[in-house]
Amino acid sequence: MRAPLLLPLALLALLSNFARAEAPREESPAARVRSFTQQAVRSVQERLAALRQSEAGQKAREWLESGLEKVQQFLRSVKDKIPPLRTEAAPGS
Repeated sequence: MRAPLLLPLALLALLSNFARAEAPREESPAARVRSFTQQAVRSVQERLAALRQSEAGQKAREWLESGLEKVQQFLRSVKDKIPPLRTEAAPGS
């Protein structure tokens, strides 16, 4: 009775081992995150490059640069108008 049972079990073991060897290995979660991040970065870089080259992107850059210059001028004028808050201590005080 053991001989007829032993042969199917051995074949089953060989078959499961073969199936496990043929199964594609799944990526680790870290590898999937790395792959997703690389694809996202590549996509963002492509879209930013397209935006920089577009007319709307160039106008937006000009607008931001002019706004930044106005803010810098305002800060310089405020700095010139407000007296320094820190005064030097008089000698001997």
